[in-house]
Amino acid sequence: SEHANEAYNELNQEQKDICQSIFKTLTEKGGDNRGVRRPTPVYEIAEIANTTADKVIDVVEHFRLPGRSFLAPAPPTILTEESVIDISHESLMRIWDKLIVWVSEEYEAVQMYKRLADSAEKYQLGETALWRPPDLLLALSWRDKQKPTLTWAKRHHPAFERTMVYLETSDREFKLEEENKIKQQKRALRRTR
Repeated sequence: SEHANEAYNELNQEQKDICQSIFKTLTEKGGDNRGVRRPTPVYEIAEIANTTADKVIDVVEHFRLPGRSFLAPAPPTILTEESVIDISHESLMRIWDKLIVWVSEEYEAVQMYKRLADSAEKYQLGETALWRPPDLLLALSWRDKQKPTLTWAKRHHPAFERTMVYLETSDREFKLEEENKIKQQKRALRRTR
């Protein structure tokens, strides 16, 4: 854990964000609450992290230096956009404190997205209503923090566009309702006066 933190602390803020995205992409929470490896090509990690393949490779290189080898393939393999990146040792998923937190955050983000996607599907079928607080506020907060990309979303539920439209529609309708309530309160106050 300390060794991995040492590599992480060498990165600047942009690289740390990319690093977090790399490890969240390569690790998934399994049914038994343990991390499961998910090897992924560099270009896909870049799309999920909303960055370039070169920047992803640059960060990956920090974690595969001689004496570190947290990520595979091991040197001297030269990384390209097509290279498949994987965690070298499963023990890293059990002992690196940052990775344990990231995997947990990613699991929660995926659960929120799946709930939202299911509601969007049911809404389209006329089986449920738009989201309202507190679920709506949690979902908006999730979207702003997670900044989900199409590539990330497709790994968990294919209907990304429909889901985001559902969230935006829920937000817009709630805001309109709130504005109407304020107008009605003002009218009632004027009538009372």
